[in-house]
Amino acid sequence: AIMLEQSDGTYKESNESIFPSNMMFNSEKSGCIDKEGNELVNSLTYSNGLITIETNKTIYCYVYFDRKENGNLTLSETSGEVGKGSTHTFTVTNNVSGGALSVISNDNNIATASVSGNTVTITGVSEGSTTITVTSAETSNYLSSSVTYNVTVNAMATILVENYGSEELAYFTIGETKYSSPTTISVPIGTIINFYISSDNPVYAAGYININGEQVVSTLDDPSSMPRSYSYTVAGNITISLSTNRQETGYGKFEVGNINITEVPEGHVLVNITGYSYGLGGYGSYVNINGTTYSNASAMFVPIGTVIQCIALQGKGVGGTVTVNGTVVAQPQTTGSNAVETVTYDYTVSGNIGITLAGGAAGPSGPNYGTIVITEQ
Repeated sequence: AIMLEQSDGTYKESNESIFPSNMMFNSEKSGCIDKEGNELVNSLTYSNGLITIETNKTIYCYVYFDRKENGNLTLSETSGEVGKGSTHTFTVTNNVSGGALSVISNDNNIATASVSGNTVTITGVSEGSTTITVTSAETSNYLSSSVTYNVTVNAMATILVENYGSEELAYFTIGETKYSSPTTISVPIGTIINFYISSDNPVYAAGYININGEQVVSTLDDPSSMPRSYSYTVAGNITISLSTNRQETGYGKFEVGNINITEVPEGHVLVNITGYSYGLGGYGSYVNINGTTYSNASAMFVPIGTVIQCIALQGKGVGGTVTVNGTVVAQPQTTGSNAVETVTYDYTVSGNIGITLAGGAAGPSGPNYGTIVITEQ
């Protein structure tokens, strides 16, 4: 007789010769006896769905099958977002049955999925939403188990980071990654950026963070309240400007590198910017070269004839100056704590030049403050 376990834990005799696939053989309850009721040891075996009975006499056998348990499959998260052309991962945190894992996307035109070990990787293909089904295969003791993951594929945005901030005083994070120097980053629309700015000395250590030219956080907003933070949700391409006037070793270092002045591109000259100013913060000074602003030390080659816009500002009781080859070309004339003035001077490059920026709570100088080393090679 074949005895099948019921949902209440009892067993019921089955007239079927083939038992359901959601059952598993119970070797402890199964067995055979002869006509006298004597147990026949090892007369019945089971393997891979096949029952074998070995005997040379009349016997009676009872074969018991128990219901398989559910696999109980869980994920580290059940929904998420990924950028078009980017990947996102999550993990299978609980696979009780130990069954082989497989994944399938409901729409491969929106997102594809793969699994390696317990890690599932989703790749965004096009904007939209779909579901990813993760399945643990049936085993000898457990049923197959599946769970779904909802994914949204977003368009990507480009983040251009200008200037150097500081890992301690002016930086931002995306997820667990910290950024404080010039770079280009591609992130999905909807990504949250957390900006942080601080000051170990509110009198001298000034800084700011701009997004698309608009200042979003500054040490001067409230110097007595540090650190300050700002959260921003990416909705499109943005440009981030970081700045801090603490350029001593251990702070916002100028990691511009060396320039080989023996290999000047044809028709170009050297522009060497020294000093530091808080010009982009509303006072002090800065220069604009081919659409890029500089308010701290840098060096570059530019074509002869390039027009450099020199800007000096007066604000918050502080004025700035721009000096080219030793001559002051931009300097506000007004004074006083409430005075506001902007002076602009367009300088046309005809040869190698040195530009010095000054003004704007530049703070104390240090070993690497306001300078860049140009090495002849």
